[in-house]
Amino acid sequence: RLGFAITPDAYGAILAHRKEIAKSAAPRVTEELAQSLKGGHALPTFLTLRELGLLDVLLPELATVLREHDPEHPHGPGHLFWALLEVLDAERRRGRVFDDAVLFALLVLPIVRQSIRRAAPSGDPPPGLLTTLIEETVDTLGLRMALPNAVAHRIKQALAIVGRLSHRPDARVATRRLALREAFPAALELFELRAMATGRGSDLVEEWRTVLQKAAKVRAGLPERPAPIPRGSPRARRARTATPTATSLPTAPRS
Repeated sequence: RLGFAITPDAYGAILAHRKEIAKSAAPRVTEELAQSLKGGHALPTFLTLRELGLLDVLLPELATVLREHDPEHPHGPGHLFWALLEVLDAERRRGRVFDDAVLFALLVLPIVRQSIRRAAPSGDPPPGLLTTLIEETVDTLGLRMALPNAVAHRIKQALAIVGRLSHRPDARVATRRLALREAFPAALELFELRAMATGRGSDLVEEWRTVLQKAAKVRAGLPERPAPIPRGSPRARRARTATPTATSLPTAPRS
C-alpha cells in the first residue's frame, strides 16, 4: 500500500519460517486479509503472499487452484482471480464499499468454480451438487479463518445465486423472489465484479439491478404484520364483541 519493499534479510526470514504463520490466531490473520481486500491493495498483497509461499499455508486450496489455467481469464494464460482483485482495488479506490461476504467470497469463488468444472465439465451441475460443493468449501475455509457464521451464511447464499445471474431476468414469480433474498445484493456485486473483470455481462448487470430496485420497492411497501393481541386483554374482549358471528349476520326477511 505504501510502496515499501521487503529487505533481502526479511525476505529470506519469511521464506524460511513461512509455516509459522499457521500458529497465529485465525481471527487476527483474517482481519489482516480483510484489510488488504478493503484497502485498495488486494492484488499486490495476494501476489506477494503467493510469491513468499504464505498463500500455500493460509489458503492452500486457493493456492492450488491459482496454479492451474482458468478458461475464463480474459487475457489468455493466468487466472480470473487476479483480474477480479484488480477490479476490486479500482472500485475501492473510487470509494465503493463492499460487504464482507463479497470480499471473502472472492477467495472462495475460484475453488468452487474449479470444483464445478470437475464435477460437471459439460454444463451446469445439478442444484443439489452445487449446494454440496458450496457448503463443503465455505465450511472448510470458514472454520480455518474463523469467519462469523452470518458472513459464512451470506457467502453460501451469494455463491448459490450468482450463477443464475448469467441468464436474463424474466417476469416469473421465482425471479422476483430471488431478488428478495437477503444475499441477492452480494451476489449481484460479485457478478458485477466478474463482468468488469471479463468485459462480458454488463448488460445483464443492469437488467438484474433493475430487478433488485423493484424488489426493494416491494419490500419497502410491505405492510407490517400487526402485533398479536394477548388473549383475555380488554382489546381482545372488545374485538370479540365487535366481530360479527355467523348467527348475528342479518338475514333476508322470509316471505
